[in-house]
Amino acid sequence: MAVLKEIWNEWKLDKPFKRDSNSSIKLSLIAMILTINKSLEPLSKFQACSWIQKTWLPMMYNFSPEQINPSRVFRELGYIEDCKKDICNHLYKSLKSRFPASMNNVYYDLSSTTFSGAKCILIKWGHCKEGYLNHVVLALLVNQDGLPFYWEVLEGNTADSKTIVWLLDNLKRLFPKLNTTLVFDRGMVSDNNLFKVEESEYKYITAMDKNQIKKITNIDFKKYSFFEINKVEKQITKLKEFTKINDTTSLSGNRNYQ
Repeated sequence: MAVLKEIWNEWKLDKPFKRDSNSSIKLSLIAMILTINKSLEPLSKFQACSWIQKTWLPMMYNFSPEQINPSRVFRELGYIEDCKKDICNHLYKSLKSRFPASMNNVYYDLSSTTFSGAKCILIKWGHCKEGYLNHVVLALLVNQDGLPFYWEVLEGNTADSKTIVWLLDNLKRLFPKLNTTLVFDRGMVSDNNLFKVEESEYKYITAMDKNQIKKITNIDFKKYSFFEINKVEKQITKLKEFTKINDTTSLSGNRNYQ
C-alpha cells in the first residue's frame, strides 16, 4: 500500500480530481483508496469498504474507517466519473512530458467484460471473448510502453471497425496536439476507416489485404511482379523508391507504405 501511495503521489494523480464533492473526505483520497484495492485485492465497491477497515489505510491517511462506507463510495462514483476528461488529459500531459518518445506510437485495441445484472444500459447479449453472454466493450489507448491515457466503456456487441471514426473524433477533441502514429489490428480495417485516418492526418500501422493497399495507395503492383519470395530483400534494394530500415522492412519514399 505504501508503494502504491508513492506511485500515486509521484504521478500527481490527486490533481485531476478538482470537482470535489461536499464530503469531509477528499474525492482524490476515495479514488486512490479504490485504486489501491483494485491493485492489491480486487473486490466490488461494497466489499472494498469492509476490506479498507482491515488495512492500514485509515491510519496512513488519518480517517475513521466508518467514513468510507458503501453509501458514500457509491455516492462519490458519479463525481469520479465527472473527472474522467481531466484524468485523461493529466495522464496524456504527464506521459508527453516525462517520456515524449513513448508517444510516437500509440496502440488502440478493444476487449470485453461480462457481469451480472439487468439495469445497465450498456450491456448487450452477444458474442464476446468469453462466449455468448451479457457484456460491455472496453476501448483502450496506450503509449508504446503500454501506459494508458484514454479509455471508454462502449455498448456490448460494438464492432471493432465501427469505433475508428469515433476514436478519431475524440482524439481531435481531447488531444488536439497529439502527433502520433496509430497502431491497430485488422479488425478495425475498412476502406472508409483508412480514408478517415488519412484525412485526420494521423499516420497508422495496421495489417491490410493486398486489394486494400492497392486501393488506398494507388500502387501498381504489376511493376513488382518480378519479385521472388526468397530474393525479395536483395531485389528491393535495387529500387530507388524504397529505403531499407532493417533486414525485413523497407519503406517507399513517397508515401511511407511498408
